[in-house]
Amino acid sequence: MILDYLTYGTLVVVVVLFLSSAIRILREYERGVVFTLGRFTGVKGPGFIILIPVVQQMVKVDLRVMVQVVPPQDVISRDNVSVKVNAVLYFRIIDPERVHGRDQPTGADHAALGARQARTGRDARRTGPA
Repeated sequence: MILDYLTYGTLVVVVVLFLSSAIRILREYERGVVFTLGRFTGVKGPGFIILIPVVQQMVKVDLRVMVQVVPPQDVISRDNVSVKVNAVLYFRIIDPERVHGRDQPTGADHAALGARQARTGRDARRTGPA
């Protein structure tokens, strides 16, 4: 009799642990990028998400507008005038699949890109003469 209660108790604990690791809740401004055995399988929307523990994992992506401050830099213009440049980057993720599905620049990369644009006055992703 006691062995039955112990067995049921263990079973209940295992089920509760399984469900607690399988259930996720995403807010309205978040999306979940789901990976199954390390491969991208899809994007889940806001609300109640159920995952298969150990097999699937989810990375939360925030869709709100992010602010990245670029540190002030001293720049010399074409006519040899010393100028101090400040910049603030605003960016927002539109497609969560592209954020974690491929090689994505980090916040520091965005800051460096913005600093280069502020220094040179042109798009830092383009190469060649201005």
